[in-house]
Amino acid sequence: MWEVIDFPELQWSHPAVDAYVEELATLYGNGEVIFHSFQLPEHPTFEWYLQHQLHDCNFFRRFWSAPSPSRFFEPASSDWNYYQTYNAKTVFRWQS
Repeated sequence: MWEVIDFPELQWSHPAVDAYVEELATLYGNGEVIFHSFQLPEHPTFEWYLQHQLHDCNFFRRFWSAPSPSRFFEPASSDWNYYQTYNAKTVFRWQS
């Protein structure tokens, strides 16, 4: 299934989202702010997993390594657990 699934980029813009991303970029102190939207593919097996077993299909790791998202975002340099709750103060550093 994963060999044929991609998440094509959606080209759209909204003034409120654009303003939020620009403002967030001025506050984020340890990287950059990148905004892209992607479409979920139509695939019967994938749709079943989305409804029932998102964690079991290892969705987030597969999503970030799919062709379209990986063109815009580098793979994580560490083993990131997308299902764990992190303390925002240790993951994101804000600047004033």
